[in-house]
Amino acid sequence: MNRPIVIITGADNPTGLGMARSLRGYPVECWGTAVNLENACCLSRFWAHIEGMGGGDGEQISSLLSLAKRAISASGQLPLLLFSQDEWVIRGSENREVLCEYVRMVIPEHQNLMNLMDKTLFHDWAAAGDYPLPLSKIVDNSDDLYRVVGSFAPPFVVKPLVRTAKWDAVYRNTKVISCENEEDGRDLLNLADTLFDLSPRYVVQEWIAGDDGDVVFCLLCADETGKILDAFTGRKLWQWPPLTGSTAICTSFEGSGIEAVSRALMTDARLRGLGSVEFKYNRNDGRYLITEPTVGRNNYQSYIAVCAGHNLVGRLVESVFDLPVMLKRKPRQSIWVDEISALRRARVEKRGFLKLLMWMLRYSLASKCFLLTDRSDLLPARRRIRELL
Repeated sequence: MNRPIVIITGADNPTGLGMARSLRGYPVECWGTAVNLENACCLSRFWAHIEGMGGGDGEQISSLLSLAKRAISASGQLPLLLFSQDEWVIRGSENREVLCEYVRMVIPEHQNLMNLMDKTLFHDWAAAGDYPLPLSKIVDNSDDLYRVVGSFAPPFVVKPLVRTAKWDAVYRNTKVISCENEEDGRDLLNLADTLFDLSPRYVVQEWIAGDDGDVVFCLLCADETGKILDAFTGRKLWQWPPLTGSTAICTSFEGSGIEAVSRALMTDARLRGLGSVEFKYNRNDGRYLITEPTVGRNNYQSYIAVCAGHNLVGRLVESVFDLPVMLKRKPRQSIWVDEISALRRARVEKRGFLKLLMWMLRYSLASKCFLLTDRSDLLPARRRIRELL
């Protein structure tokens, strides 16, 4: 029998690339799907094959089924399907009946998945479980948005149900809309009709006092029975854009108690496969409050876990294909950097380049990894640098 095949959606984004790199040294082949085959991430040497995807949901599911059938012929067994985008997690879950004839998927049952995926459902579910949450309200139309925004004192943020492709096209690298004052609130209401074209529902949530360094996260992996196989906790140092964007620099972080809360929450939620929980430390009351979970995929910065000796994707692949457990690296302090976002942040931060240099010196002995740059896989970074120049 040939080597098992792992199909990863989103070979043309850094999250998918990080998942493929996580499986270096494993006796598996990584096949990817991509909308943009010219993207720098597609140049990685860790892709054995990349399939172009186009059209609507139905056409993409048909293309994925065709790819899975070829994978079965090549390996003699069902491939494992992993996701790197929220839209594909939902699409895969909704089509699991037909997909699971040709692939193995390790994700929660659909309702359990949506309780974590849908930020509006998650708030009600987590509140019922008495998990630590900021004050939040759900809105699903313009009238609700006007009413709720009128009742919230700034600052507050507005989050979409799911970060869709439509959302990312308008608010690239931005997870939320921040309203710091009444003028921001009025600007938000002027966009009300447009917002509901991007997402059907939103969460209006109080702003938690603190900066980027107060944002922490726990990455987890569970097997097909729900047993938590491994977990890793980290802390963000910078985000881009500041305060509301995606991770620019993060480091390993222990001792906050968030791993225990995350394990309990994901056990209650019946996690299967990959997931995470993000928190923010509230300087007003000293509590870590849950800002959002992720389910069914890796996070943008998840490769830091591999760097620190916690290969969550690898553990999942081992459990699915019953592979011998790879020798684990001794856990160590680690730092992860999105090279371009970190430089952009340094340009706008007071003494930003000095701060960046000080962090690099502080973590000089730590295990380091980057979004694109990898000594054994240089083509993605080279292409991206060439594009920027």
